[in-house]
Amino acid sequence: MNFKNQKRIFTRQNFLYNTRFIRMIFIMIFFIFNCRLSQEITKNNLQFDSERNKDSFTITEFNASGHKVIILFAPSIWKAEILFEKNHSLIPYLAKFGYRVYLVQIISHDKHHEKSSTALQEILKTKSIIEYDLGGVSTGGWYLTQIYKDWPRDRPQAKKIFFLASGLDYNYEKSFPSVYKAFQVNENNKPYPQYFIDPSLDSYWLGAKIEPIVPRGDLDLPQEIPLAFFWGKIDSISPGESIYPVYEKIKNPKLWKELSIANGHSKDYDHGNLLLDQETKDDVYSEIVSWLND
Repeated sequence: MNFKNQKRIFTRQNFLYNTRFIRMIFIMIFFIFNCRLSQEITKNNLQFDSERNKDSFTITEFNASGHKVIILFAPSIWKAEILFEKNHSLIPYLAKFGYRVYLVQIISHDKHHEKSSTALQEILKTKSIIEYDLGGVSTGGWYLTQIYKDWPRDRPQAKKIFFLASGLDYNYEKSFPSVYKAFQVNENNKPYPQYFIDPSLDSYWLGAKIEPIVPRGDLDLPQEIPLAFFWGKIDSISPGESIYPVYEKIKNPKLWKELSIANGHSKDYDHGNLLLDQETKDDVYSEIVSWLND
């Protein structure tokens, strides 16, 4: 065997060795990465100096090592666990992409704008946070609409804000509140027994007049903050009709996204499967993360 053939064999062996080595490295990286993602995310209940706030809201920190921050306001018509108890829930999905999540639960609907603003300031102050995004899920979106009213100048504002299945104006025919009220006969005959976690919401749904969640149909948010609205095509609680009257008036950079087969999703989403279905994490939550990182 001449030198040229030996060199060719040696080169081929080197190539095969290097290929196997590179493949092994990729497998190891993939294994480590997946192990890291499958670990249970950390969960800490935050304590504050101000005792007066303990009956107004609770705040839970997830994935404390995350390098990006998102402050998420929980819905009132679902238990907050719906956002973190499953691997395909919203908070574990955000944690996979490096987010440290603060989940805010407003305990009672009354004076919710004041409570949400106070909760946000508590988080920023206690954790020395400068950059963050905001998100509201279902009725959790209500708590963001005036969160910056009377906001201290020395406190940072969110980079972006998203609303997921958050109806903001129910003043239209056959809206969820009007249907709810039509079926309501008395306190002992509710069409949705224990539907709302917060009993004070019944006062809103059963009011003499259905007022918009957003006064004058306009969000009281700084116009430089980009906003995104994600809603299910067949959502009967927070359909597009309950969002568009507000959406069309805002002057912020904005995104309007119907979650439906027509828009490339696996199904036409309703209010429940936006939070419950396993497909949602790759179908919907991925779009939220993509928009936040854009």
